Amino acid sequence: MYKHLSSFMDDPEPNGSGPGLLSVYEAAERLGVSSFFIRREIARGKLGCHRLGRRIYVSQKDMAEYLERVRVAPCLHGES
Repeated sequence: MYKHLSSFMDDPEPNGSGPGLLSVYEAAERLGVSSFFIRREIARGKLGCHRLGRRIYVSQKDMAEYLERVRVAPCLHGES
């Protein structure tokens, strides 16, 4: 991995508001899905990504936005 990118990807910007980039494999691990699923969602345009050369990274912000979009409201059984 490129040394100048490693600290940026692991940690947000110094003020704590940066994106913090994750590899496809790290994003998959955090969500409990396969890397294929992450790549498919990126290809479908559902999950944003950053391309640096041939590598693909997902920002924590993109992951949060994706999770908000796919959130399903809870079912309330017994209410009419």
